[in-house]
Amino acid sequence: MKIPERTRGYLAIVVAAILFGVWPSLSKLVVNEVHPFVISFLIQFIPAIALLPSLRRLRVARSDWKLLALSGFIGAVLGPIAYFYGLERTTASNSVFLSNSESLFTMLFAYAFLGERATRREYVALGGIAVGAFIVATQLRFGDVQFAQFLIGNLMLIGAAVCWGVSNTTSTVLLRRIPIVPLLEVQLLFGAAAFAAILVVSGTPVTVPVPILPVLILLAVSAVGVFSVLLFYLSRKPSRTEATGETLKPEASDGPDSP
Repeated sequence: MKIPERTRGYLAIVVAAILFGVWPSLSKLVVNEVHPFVISFLIQFIPAIALLPSLRRLRVARSDWKLLALSGFIGAVLGPIAYFYGLERTTASNSVFLSNSESLFTMLFAYAFLGERATRREYVALGGIAVGAFIVATQLRFGDVQFAQFLIGNLMLIGAAVCWGVSNTTSTVLLRRIPIVPLLEVQLLFGAAAFAAILVVSGTPVTVPVPILPVLILLAVSAVGVFSVLLFYLSRKPSRTEATGETLKPEASDGPDSP
């Protein structure tokens, strides 16, 4: 039986959401034992090595390199830094809810730069996400000094969602000309190279406790799964970037992307 393309697209996003749902718990386990820079490097370096053959015969137009650099820097470098440092300062449950705000920023960027529009119902849903993110981020505990550390972590998670919203938008444009796996590989290589340089400059040792290594590898595999399925969906529905953001996080009712 042939599955309609629209159905395949939404099934792909459901699979990505399931994979993304394991991220907060796995990430919290790893970030308690490994430096955020090391995590960000390894979860991109490991799959980048495995996907190197996909770069054969890849041709990238000169005009696309600016978008690739923007997507790589914001989505594969700034996003992971904000996410893992934010996760150090807050809880995994907050991460689940705040990652849902990626859909809001994806929609805003698609509206502003791609001229895309949503239905009235979708705007109402996005408004709900914005209100929910505000409540979760602040806990309505204004002036509570003891809550300051959690607030900083929550705001950093929202910053990661902004970064991955930008990456979603630029990837939508790039997928019109670049196949899915090579695009993912270029972004992974960009992130891995950037974090390799950061590790050298900062003098951060690449050390991973043996017991945590399987969890780190699983985190890397789940990241590739999330972004592969996400890019598949974007390539099938290039005119509905905002739908990707809204559908990707059902676990918050689940959520930098990128490596």
